[in-house]
Amino acid sequence: MSTAVDTRAHRFWNEDLAPTSTRDLPSTFRDDDAFLDIEVPASDEMVDGVFGFPPAVSRVLNVTVDRDGAPWAGIFDQVSLMKDEAGTTVFVLTYRSTTVETDVQKLLEVLS
Repeated sequence: MSTAVDTRAHRFWNEDLAPTSTRDLPSTFRDDDAFLDIEVPASDEMVDGVFGFPPAVSRVLNVTVDRDGAPWAGIFDQVSLMKDEAGTTVFVLTYRSTTVETDVQKLLEVLS
């Protein structure tokens, strides 16, 4: 299940939970808000932070965002490439929720 692309403010955090940047970027929640796909133009300097180049730049492994008035948090899961409507290369950063219970977590609670 997917929702429409919406531009919103995303706050990125490194592995030490220190804020690294805040960006207004298009994003899509999917799979009952378990995942968030954030579209980052390939020319954005933040892309270097995601991949750890230069080595002095901390990776942005965590994200927080407002989701319908409630905080949503996630950890970096994967990256893919696409072209937007203008033909610009865009990195799609996928974050897995740390605030939404997954089906596996729900099943484990039922079984325990």
